[in-house]
Amino acid sequence: MSDKLVLITGTSSGLGQEICLKALDEGWHVLGFARRENVDYGESYHHQSIDLSDLVAVRSLAEKSLSKKRFDTFDQVALVNNAGTIEPVGPLQSARLKDLERANNLNITVPLWLMGYLKLSCGSKLKKIVNISSGAARKPYQGWASYCAGKSALKAASEVMAAENQDLEVLSYEPGVIDTAMQEEVRAFDPRIFPHRQRFADLHDSGQLVPPHLPASEVVSFLEAGYQEPNYQAYRYGDRT
Repeated sequence: MSDKLVLITGTSSGLGQEICLKALDEGWHVLGFARRENVDYGESYHHQSIDLSDLVAVRSLAEKSLSKKRFDTFDQVALVNNAGTIEPVGPLQSARLKDLERANNLNITVPLWLMGYLKLSCGSKLKKIVNISSGAARKPYQGWASYCAGKSALKAASEVMAAENQDLEVLSYEPGVIDTAMQEEVRAFDPRIFPHRQRFADLHDSGQLVPPHLPASEVVSFLEAGYQEPNYQAYRYGDRT
């Protein structure tokens, strides 16, 4: 059997699905997480149906499915924090506390916790972490205060995780504006609450959206590569071609 395991959040569709399929092609075992049930990509794929914004469910998952014993048969473990949400959208004065809490759980709290928990459980077996980032981590988008804050926080935490663990490689990766269901949501927003909607609609109409299998290949290439310094990297789709 393969001696390598990657945990990927958000494997039921979009970029997460493509990363999963590419990793399987490269001989990885995949433990995937998504709200959708009955996700099956073959015998090397193991699915956990879960709402990662529900901290009670995440704690239960850790106790039942992420014990140290689960990782004993693998020589190397990796993590891809891909799942996230752009909601709530609109000016901050319209945001509800429960929606901000849910977004922060999914975009910040659980990704950070997974990084720490896997390092604690796997030790030196944890070789690579990829945190899916966005241009929203670097620049403000009106209507996306929560999403911008989440991606910015995750990028900062990625740097800290690498600084604290020199034996571990951490990548903050921007896949570009990719052709997924999330982009369909963006194009459907009312421009009164998301003034940048037209920019994303124009990218779609002019055929400039990135097919998700292309950045997925870059992510898996990072997982497959040997250890490199510096152990923290941040780059965008196409930067390394």
